[in-house]
Amino acid sequence: MVLAISSYLVCPVIAAVVALFLARSAKRSIRRSNGMRTGEGAATAATALALLNIVIFVVASAALITYRDSVSDWFNDLIDRRPVSELTAGDCFNDATFATSNTEVTDVQILSCNDAHEAEAFLTGELPDGLDTPFPGTAAVADTVSEQCFAGFEDYVGATYDDSIYSFASLAPGRDDWEDGERWFVCALVPKALDDSVGSARGTGR
Repeated sequence: MVLAISSYLVCPVIAAVVALFLARSAKRSIRRSNGMRTGEGAATAATALALLNIVIFVVASAALITYRDSVSDWFNDLIDRRPVSELTAGDCFNDATFATSNTEVTDVQILSCNDAHEAEAFLTGELPDGLDTPFPGTAAVADTVSEQCFAGFEDYVGATYDDSIYSFASLAPGRDDWEDGERWFVCALVPKALDDSVGSARGTGR
């Protein structure tokens, strides 16, 4: 019985097969004992648990084979994440929580720019040393980053801000990260229509 239960945790199929064999042997021994031995109910329960384990394993394996592409996509989405502070120009991503002028610092899902994506990093760097410590405030940081973003926008896109289909959002450290000495910033392109993009905006003139 213990082996049948443990088969759900350790070496499921092997343990389940061994549990089946032992349960069958136990039942034979009990029946041959002419009532001297008990425990047939436990042996039956162990058999049922072991069989259920095998059925679950077979069904799960079949589902994994059938839906392996979807599982692979889910797993890749799960692991292909990066802190915002580690983004570089040309990275396309999802899952940043954009506000009007800046975003909360978070991890984002990195995507190929050929896939539909919410944003594309076009400029990254370090904020000027002149910004005060302690934290000067979200608005002050956002204004400084926006100046950098405006300056680098046309060089990356190949069109002025007014003529482009893109707007931008700035990403920078929050108070806690600022107090820890972080001064990174990221400028990210976001379509003015707030639709997902497909393809990189670099040098498109759009």
